[in-house]
Amino acid sequence: METNNSIFQQTGITEAGLTHLNTTSKWTRFIGIIYAISGILVLTITGFLAANMDQVAQQLMAYNQMNETVMEFIQGGGKWLFILIMLVISFVIFINAYYLIFFRISFFAFVNTKEETQLTEAFDHMGKYLMITTILSILSTISSIGMIIYTLMK
Repeated sequence: METNNSIFQQTGITEAGLTHLNTTSKWTRFIGIIYAISGILVLTITGFLAANMDQVAQQLMAYNQMNETVMEFIQGGGKWLFILIMLVISFVIFINAYYLIFFRISFFAFVNTKEETQLTEAFDHMGKYLMITTILSILSTISSIGMIIYTLMK
C-alpha cells in the first residue's frame, strides 16, 4: 500500500480551504501595502519634524509653557531620541509589511506551481508576522498598564 505523505493529507487542506486561504492572502497583500504606505508616511513626517525641530520646539514651549531645560533637551539629545524612536517604529511597520506581502507572494506561487515548499514558506511568513504582532501587543499592554499605574501613583 502506497502512503502519500503530502501536506494536504498531513493538514487536511481541501479545495474550499485553498479558496479561503487565497482570499486571505489577497487581504494580507492589501494590509501589507497599507503598512508599507504607513511606513513611508512615518519616515516622511519624521524627516519634516527633524528638519524643523527648532520651530516645533519653540511652538511647544510657547503652547505648554516649557522651561529652557526642556527646550535644550528637545533641541539636543531629545531630537535624536525622537528620530531613533521613529526610525524603529517605521522599521517595525516595514517588517510587518514585508511578511504580509511575501505571504501573498509565496501562497500565489504555491497555487500556480503546487509545490508544497511554497505553502510552507507562506505559512512561515505568516507565523513571523503573528509573532512580531504578538510581541508588540504584549509590550503595548505592559507599557499602557505601567502608564496607568504611574498616573494613579502621582
